[in-house]
Amino acid sequence: MFVDRSACGQAYATALLQLSGRKRARNQSEKLFAFLPLAILHSRRGKDLSATPQYEDLTPEEQFAVHILYDVIAEIDDPIANYPRVMGEIAILRNMIAGLIKVSTPRQGQTEDLIQMAVKIVMVAREYGAPDPKLPKIQTVVDDIGWHETHRDPDLWHIIVREANFDLKSCRNFAEWVIDESDCDRATAAFLFLTLDGPEFVTNMSEAAVREAKFRNQVITRICLRSQSGDGFPNSQLTLSEHGLADNQRDALKRMLEASMTATAMGFPMPVKLLSTPFSGRRAKSHYIFHSECYIENGW
Repeated sequence: MFVDRSACGQAYATALLQLSGRKRARNQSEKLFAFLPLAILHSRRGKDLSATPQYEDLTPEEQFAVHILYDVIAEIDDPIANYPRVMGEIAILRNMIAGLIKVSTPRQGQTEDLIQMAVKIVMVAREYGAPDPKLPKIQTVVDDIGWHETHRDPDLWHIIVREANFDLKSCRNFAEWVIDESDCDRATAAFLFLTLDGPEFVTNMSEAAVREAKFRNQVITRICLRSQSGDGFPNSQLTLSEHGLADNQRDALKRMLEASMTATAMGFPMPVKLLSTPFSGRRAKSHYIFHSECYIENGW
């Protein structure tokens, strides 16, 4: 991606002049540049507009975030394609900006919503840092097992299971591989078990249905067996809550144990060790990005 640093810096400086009252925006598009410094100010929890930093005083991560926002506001290239890590926020921003350009007076809360989305982008840029231009470009398919074994990244695996479409063979191949890996996180295994309806599967499914659902049967069976053998899933650093599930799954485990038909009857043990302890870890973070098209790349 190409960023015109001089144009971005000039837009930021113009915005500071607007905010100080020393310059009137020529048009509605230019007025939107005010969100560049405002995003920085709000992300620093600042209240005083006079304390808004100059472009030169921003950290490299903050400058990169400003570049992203500038690309969105000025419609430079294709920000959604260029910055997939924050493409959801960018899509929302672009819709908001399109609405603001069409009106002379923003509705109540509209500018606040825009600033909130912009602050999210600043925070992600701080977390991951600006892209390293020297880093070689990597792009591979999700079930490139050789690549995963060389670039071991349990955090990425956790992110993949959230986004994967298990109707696709490549995603099924990945799931069947990852649950047997020694460093597969307990939360990753639990998410797979829960998202594949493991509790319902092990308590209510008929044997015929088990045979028909081959992929789901294989994954759930192997998760249950591993849970109760040896160390189970000893790597337990991540959470379920970042994937929208409760970190405490004891009630789900209790319901399974109390059901009339148990996993034991289906030929495998209940995943007691997997679900009996809450998931109190951290959010997954990876320098790689997983796309819905089932490929992995590095960068933004």
